[in-house]
Amino acid sequence: MSYQLSDLPYAYDALAPHIGPQTLKIHHGKHHRAYVDRLNELTEGNIDSDAKLQHLLGKADGALFDQAAQVWNHSFYWQSMSPDGGGNPDGELAKALASAFGSVERFRTEFAEAAKGTFGSGWAWLVQDRDGKLRVINTSNADTPIRHDLTPLLTIDVWEHAYYLDYQNDRGAYVETFLKHVLNWSFVASNFTTAFRDMMRRPGEIFEAPGDVLDHPALSKTQRIEVLQQWRYDAVQLQVAAQENMTGGEQGAGFIEKIDQALTQLDRN
Repeated sequence: MSYQLSDLPYAYDALAPHIGPQTLKIHHGKHHRAYVDRLNELTEGNIDSDAKLQHLLGKADGALFDQAAQVWNHSFYWQSMSPDGGGNPDGELAKALASAFGSVERFRTEFAEAAKGTFGSGWAWLVQDRDGKLRVINTSNADTPIRHDLTPLLTIDVWEHAYYLDYQNDRGAYVETFLKHVLNWSFVASNFTTAFRDMMRRPGEIFEAPGDVLDHPALSKTQRIEVLQQWRYDAVQLQVAAQENMTGGEQGAGFIEKIDQALTQLDRN
C-alpha cells in the first residue's frame, strides 16, 4: 500500500483573493506532495506501509512521524477552509464555543493569538479533550493533537509557505483573513458532532456522577440531556445483565435514580 496525496476540496483559485492560486498550487502540489512522497519512501517494504495514517501517528517517531503528521495535518487544513467560509458558527457548536471561551468572538481572539504567537513554524488548533472541553492550542513543526490524545476540530497552517506569496511576512493579516473569509464552519461543526458522539459512547469513562454532567461547561442543555439519557440506557442494560446473572443490581437501580433526578433538574431549568 502507498499513501496518496489527497485532492483539494476546491479549485486552486477558489479561495482567491484571500489565498491565491499560486500559493495553493505550490503548497498542495509541491510541499504536501513532497511529504507524501517521502512518507512512501520511509515505509516502502516494511510493516508501516500497511498502517492507516492516523494509526501511524500514534506509534511513529523521528522522520517517519514528521512526514506522516505533515501529510495528515495538511489534509485536515485543506478541509478547514472553504470558498464559502467565514461568518459565524451556529447551533450546538456556537453554544459550545460561547460556553468554553465566553463568546465566539473571544474564541476568535484566542485562536488568532495562538496562530500569530506560534514561534517559527507550526499550527494552531481548536481541539476537544477527552473530557469534552474545547481548547485552543498550538503545535510546533509537524506536531499534531492526535499525538496528545486530543481531537482536532479546526487548524490553520502557520508555516511561512502557507501565506508568504500572498502576505509576505505579515502572518497576522493571513490569520485574520483566514478567520474572516475562509474558515469552514461546516467542517468544524461536523468534527464537533463526531467528537460529541464519541463521548456519548463512553459517559462512564468521563463523568464520575450524573451531577458532573449538569456542571460540564462545554455541554449545552440539549447535549447534557443526551449524555444522561445514554448513560441511563447503559445503566439499565447493566442492571438487566446483573439480574439475569443473579448478581444483584441494587447499586444500578440507585444510580439510575440519580440520573433521573439530574434529568428532572434539567427539565425544570
